[in-house]
Amino acid sequence: MTKELVAALFSGLVLGSLYALMSMGLALVWGGLRVLNLTQGTLYMLGAYAAVLAGRSGLSPVIGVLLAFVIIGVLGSLLYVGPVRRVSARPDHENAVLLLTFGLATLGEYAALVAFGPQPQSVQTLVHGQFTVVGVAFPWNSIMMIIATIMLLTLLGVVMKWTRFGLASRALAQQADGAQLVGINRHRTSMLIFGISSGLAGVGGVLLSSYYFVTPYIGQNYLLLALIVTILGGLGSMSGTLYAAFLVGLIQAISSLYLGTRWSLPLLFAVIIGVLIVRPTGIAGRVAQERL
Repeated sequence: MTKELVAALFSGLVLGSLYALMSMGLALVWGGLRVLNLTQGTLYMLGAYAAVLAGRSGLSPVIGVLLAFVIIGVLGSLLYVGPVRRVSARPDHENAVLLLTFGLATLGEYAALVAFGPQPQSVQTLVHGQFTVVGVAFPWNSIMMIIATIMLLTLLGVVMKWTRFGLASRALAQQADGAQLVGINRHRTSMLIFGISSGLAGVGGVLLSSYYFVTPYIGQNYLLLALIVTILGGLGSMSGTLYAAFLVGLIQAISSLYLGTRWSLPLLFAVIIGVLIVRPTGIAGRVAQERL
């Protein structure tokens, strides 16, 4: 195994971590509410700008991550309580929510463009330094990103499996009317789903800001990849989404090494088409139909 391949594999894990946080939010909302929240990319971008503002204010990176989760999470909850809840009452609410969130995402992107300008902005890495193994440098910032993602998603898995909220979310996904009949507050659960998924996007944006330049368009660029990951993993499947996120990251990194960056996306789409031909419902499609 060459040094270049080791570096590419590590880069793929970092990319997978970035994709996982946004994609998991999409999977969480789809699994619980059967709608796609296209504001996820904008919330990702707002998390990145929150890191920019926190850096300017001299706040520690840990505080920046916590603030991003709370503030963006509250914003996501308000998004449900306000427009999404009203639109969800329509018979064709799936399409209505899709169009609504697309419009809100576009509005948020324009607002960020006005507030911060089009110029790329940078944030200092959350953790400095690196160590070298077999001639390959491993930045501590990237390692921290992978560890933080694994910890967050593990915590999310515990919450979804072992808490009352997780049980309510699964019941809502399987049969919303039946869940209400047994005393589950549909709107409160939906609000929490939007809040948690948005908070994950905010944290993802903070981590992203220490790895790439921040612009108003960065969220929409990653939203496309997050949608790919969510579909590949199986709509609504958290485990499938996690596998797909790291698979997509590794495919991009390795194909860029051997074929060049211009072939990265074509190869990725070829793999996705192949997987969906064999498994039309995605990697964990069967799970997606039964549970979150």
